Amino acid sequence: MDSTFDVRNKYSQEVLLIRIGLLMYLIILVQAIKLFFVNTPHWHYHLINVLLHGVCLLACVLYLKFYLATWSKFAVFICFASYLLVACHLWQADPSISYFILVELFIASLVFPNRENAAFIILVAILLSIYFYIQLNFSAVSTNHGIDIHRVKQLNQVTLAFACVTCAFYLRSMISTNWKRVKRANRTGQEIIDSLIPRPFQPSLISTKESVSEQTYKTDECVIISIDFVNSSQIMRDIGDLKAQQAFNHIFRLIDDLVTKKNAFRIKTNGDQYLIAVGYSHTGNATVIDINASVYVAIELAIEANNLVQGAAKHNNLEIKIGIATGQVYSGLGSNTHPSHDIWGETMVRCTRLESIASAGEVVIDEMTYRACSYDLSIVFCHQHRLLKGIGKTSLYRVNAKELQKTIEKNTGRRSV
Repeated sequence: MDSTFDVRNKYSQEVLLIRIGLLMYLIILVQAIKLFFVNTPHWHYHLINVLLHGVCLLACVLYLKFYLATWSKFAVFICFASYLLVACHLWQADPSISYFILVELFIASLVFPNRENAAFIILVAILLSIYFYIQLNFSAVSTNHGIDIHRVKQLNQVTLAFACVTCAFYLRSMISTNWKRVKRANRTGQEIIDSLIPRPFQPSLISTKESVSEQTYKTDECVIISIDFVNSSQIMRDIGDLKAQQAFNHIFRLIDDLVTKKNAFRIKTNGDQYLIAVGYSHTGNATVIDINASVYVAIELAIEANNLVQGAAKHNNLEIKIGIATGQVYSGLGSNTHPSHDIWGETMVRCTRLESIASAGEVVIDEMTYRACSYDLSIVFCHQHRLLKGIGKTSLYRVNAKELQKTIEKNTGRRSV
């Protein structure tokens, strides 16, 4: 069966075809009303035609899922065309019933998608052949066989009008509903893309002129924060990889809310590591970045993240260490096969190296970050020189997050964090 069929979707091909089949069945029943209003010789022939083709049409619809989708649809339309052909032979007084074949042709255009062009073309050829056959063979027939021709024509016209109005309203409703679904899906898709890739890099995803990995965007300066769990390997051994990662992800979701609140930018998570940028222009708008303000926001964010972890994970013995670095970064889309946004550069490397040498509950910052701190805040940091891997001898400053929090509260005269 066609994989595109899905009964859970009320606008799937299968459900649509079932509705079309039932509509055709309804037309057959309305046509059968003529047996009660018109003096019809050999009425049992007409009744047999209605019952036989009505049952065949219902069978095509009800047993649809047991056949190939394309040819099941084809069979439904051929069954209805066969009914019309026989009906025209029986109702020779009025060959206008053949116009229902044109209605069927219109309906078929809604049901057969582009990939089923072959079946649709064959069906069109068959329907047009039947239509012209009826018109050529019965249009000149004048014998009424005792039938009220005027009444037959009236009933045919009423039935045809009913079928066209029903099709028009159904098509209008279907298009309107599907359009709303498309707009809703587009809006949801755009929200997902916005959450994964900043807007300046989104055009690169559809660009065919150059590789997405060659698309980079340079920003002046920003503050990078690296948060990592202490002894994460030991935690994974104690409670298992899955439970440990679930605990990490729970903390990360709390930090996500904090990042949004501080108007910062989540770069990515890497296992038990969480990377954040403060002052990074991820929207592509040209902005003047106040490094002093960004550093203060980064320090507040680091302290609040430490408090979140202590409050949410006190029973799991989870603790974090934090590194903060300030400087120039580069950003863009990496990989042509799996494009994803990333930020890189020496500032990123320095930040992760500072975080790696930090102790539990400790914040380690670099020289540029320290210079952007106010005097009252900078005096609590302990100055050191350390050899960082891949960077060399570096001047850094470290402090316990709790002491840093007390200093901020003392200087502001209130609990600011």
